[in-house]
Amino acid sequence: MMSRDAAQTRSMQKPFSDSSEQEEKHSRSMSDSLLELGEESVAAVCETKAEVVTIPDEILLVIFREALQASWGVRYGNTLPPFPRNIWSSDFQTKLAIVGVCKAWYRVGLQFLYENVVLSSIGQLPTFVMTLEAQSSLASFVQRLEITYWVPRAYHNLHDAETRKAFELCTQLKQFAFNPRCHPLYDSDLVLPRFPYIEDTPWRITHLEVCDRIDYLSILSPLVHLSLSLESLSISLPISYRIEHHRPMLTFPRLLSLRLCIDHMSPPDSIWVIPNLQQLLLCPIDHKWRGGPVAALLAQYGKKLRTLSLGCRETRATLAELLGHCPQLRHLTVVEDLVSVDNQLHHKTLQSLDVLGDGTLDRINSSHFETAFPALRSYRYLDTFHDFYPSLPAIEGRAAGLDHSLPTSSWLEWILPLGGESSDDSEDSDYAPSSDGDSSDSGVNDDWSGDDISEVEWEIGREDAIAVFRRLAARQR
Repeated sequence: MMSRDAAQTRSMQKPFSDSSEQEEKHSRSMSDSLLELGEESVAAVCETKAEVVTIPDEILLVIFREALQASWGVRYGNTLPPFPRNIWSSDFQTKLAIVGVCKAWYRVGLQFLYENVVLSSIGQLPTFVMTLEAQSSLASFVQRLEITYWVPRAYHNLHDAETRKAFELCTQLKQFAFNPRCHPLYDSDLVLPRFPYIEDTPWRITHLEVCDRIDYLSILSPLVHLSLSLESLSISLPISYRIEHHRPMLTFPRLLSLRLCIDHMSPPDSIWVIPNLQQLLLCPIDHKWRGGPVAALLAQYGKKLRTLSLGCRETRATLAELLGHCPQLRHLTVVEDLVSVDNQLHHKTLQSLDVLGDGTLDRINSSHFETAFPALRSYRYLDTFHDFYPSLPAIEGRAAGLDHSLPTSSWLEWILPLGGESSDDSEDSDYAPSSDGDSSDSGVNDDWSGDDISEVEWEIGREDAIAVFRRLAARQR
C-alpha cells in the first residue's frame, strides 16, 4: 500500500517537474527576447538622439515652448499692476534644465531666456547692457523689459545712461514695465528711479505697464509719445487727473487692452479717447473701497468691449446697469457682491462668466444664469486671487473660431558669474541666470554710506557699480 502511494506520488511529481522545466525554458526565452528588445530599443534611442541634434533650431524652440507652463498659470507678485506679472515664473527651472542639456539646446534656449528680462537691482542693469554690447545677437531676443528696483541717490546718472543704451540695443523690444516695488522702509537712502527716456523708440513699444507709485507728471511726456503705438496699457487713474494742466486729452487709436487701478476719487470725465478698446480690467487701489466711477468709465469705453473684469465692489450702480453699457461683451469677470444682489441680469452676447469670491457658494444663485444669459457657455466660481489672471482662458472646449493658444511665461534674473566661464561654451554668455528669485536693492547700500553720498556730489560709474554688484552676488551665495 505504501509503495503504491509512493508510486502515485512520483507519478504526480513528474508532470509538475516537466512543467517547471517548461516554465524555466519559457522564462529564459522571454528574458532573451527582452534583452534583444532592449538592445533594439537602445539602438533606436541612439538613432533618435542623433536625429534630434539635426532638428532645425526653429522647430526645437517650438518643442521647448510646448514643455513650458502656460502664461496664465504662473505666480504673480503683489506689486501693482500685474498685467500680467511674470516674475517668479514657475517654469524657470524647466528653462534652466533645457539650456543645460547640451550646447545646441543652450543656444536655442537662450532665446526664451532673454525674451523677457526682469531687473530687480540697479547692479543688474549695467551687467545686462554690458552683455548685450559684447554679444549683439542676444539683444535681438529681448522683447520685454521690466524694472522693479529702487536706486541710491548716487546711481541716477547710471540708471539714465544704461537704460537709454538698453533701449538702443534692444531693437525688438515691444513691452516695457516700470514697476518699482514697495519701498524698503529699512533703507531710507533708496529713491524711485527716473522713468527712462524712450522718445527715440515710440513706435516700437506697444505694451506699457506703470505702477501706482509713479507720479503721472513724470510719465506724461512718454505717454504722449507712445499714445499712437500702444496696444495695451496698465496704469493708475490718480486724483491728480482733476488738475487741468495734468491731464491733456490723449488719443490711443490702437489701444485694445487697458488695465486701470482706480479709487473713489478717480475722475469719471473724459481724459482719454480710446475708440477701439476691447478689454478693460478695473482694479481698486484700496480693496476696502466700495464705490467709484465704474459706470461712467463703462459709459465712455464700453461700446466695443469684449472682455470686462470688475474687481471693484461698486455700490452706485447695479450689474445690470453696468452691462447695459457693454452691448458686445463676451467674457465677464466680476466680484460676487455684484452678482448676489442683482437678480435683474440680462445680456444677449455674454458667453463666459467668472465670479470671484471667498468660497461662499450659497451667496450666488446661478440657476437664473441660463435665462439671464442665453449665449452663456461657461460659468466658473473662482477664488479672488484669480483677478490677477487677465489672460486666463475664458471658454473651455474646442469651439470654432476661438484662439486657444497659450503663450509661455518668461523670466530672467541677471547676475555676474562668481567663477570662471561656462564649461558648456565660453562664447555663449558672460553670466548665468540665478535661480534664487531676487537680488535685493537694499544690499547695494551696504557698500556705500548714505551720509557720504549726501555730502559729496558724486555719481557712480559702470565699472564701480558692477564691482559692487559682484561683491553682493558673492555675499548672497
